[in-house]
Amino acid sequence: MDIQKTFGENLRRIRIKSGLSQAKLADKTGFSQVYINKIEKGEENASLQNIWKISNVLGIPISTLFSPFQNIQFKAIIFDLHYTILRLSPSRGVIYQRIFKKHGFNAHPREIKKVFSDIWNRYGDNKISEDSKKHHKEKDIEEWWFDFHFRMLKKLGLKNKDVARMINRDISNQFYSNHQIHKMYDYAKKILPFLKGQGIKLILATNGYKSTKSVIKHFGLNKYFDHILISCDIGISKPNPKLYQFISKRLSLKPKEILCIGDSYPTDIIGARMSGCGAAIIDRKNKEYKKKYDCIYLNNLTQIKNLINFTH
Repeated sequence: MDIQKTFGENLRRIRIKSGLSQAKLADKTGFSQVYINKIEKGEENASLQNIWKISNVLGIPISTLFSPFQNIQFKAIIFDLHYTILRLSPSRGVIYQRIFKKHGFNAHPREIKKVFSDIWNRYGDNKISEDSKKHHKEKDIEEWWFDFHFRMLKKLGLKNKDVARMINRDISNQFYSNHQIHKMYDYAKKILPFLKGQGIKLILATNGYKSTKSVIKHFGLNKYFDHILISCDIGISKPNPKLYQFISKRLSLKPKEILCIGDSYPTDIIGARMSGCGAAIIDRKNKEYKKKYDCIYLNNLTQIKNLINFTH
């Protein structure tokens, strides 16, 4: 084992997990960015004093930077779909407003977004995680979202339950079936063919209706992924550890050789970590609370290149 290269790789991955650029780490340690870059490449042998300073800034034991475990080769990546590969376009607020108007109700997109976020945050990671384990039947998904959307609609001023149910049904049909309100992230367009070309096994895992297949097909995602798993199609939903065990067995890989990437901690990260997989949260809006989660932090998908040792 080349201890200098192991140290450099560990530093790079822990820095990314901490949401720090090389420039930010250099600023916090007082070193130059060139020096940090050379250490990460294994070209610079850092002194004990400098290693101590780096570990202190990162808030980790020095031993973590030398641990062989940190240098595990990921051989497969599980991607989430919504807000990881695809996003809504126009925004959720605009889409919801259009559906509201169809049913004789109206609210401003900004207010819709605010109330949606408030209720989501009030639910919290634990509730969302536990509830999502049951999202492997379409009726269960629709009922969960009806409860959520009715709470939201009452806050916005609509208290008619029958109208709320029709609105919820339209939202679900649009979200899971209509490719016209989705757009593929530019970085996803770049990283997927790159990873495929490198021989990394790619899996798409999403909680959703069977009709989600049509959206996936429209964006040509089938050609990138070795396996596409939709909760209502396979009868298992994230974050149920059984899903990750199923994938691990199908790929004949150990969980620690699989990296899971998604935008939601309760649905994408918790199950992955419980199963022993690597986990990375994607956060394109630089939200501070996401940097505190016990997983790798990414602010764009091309940073995946920094987490994989390409040997193919």
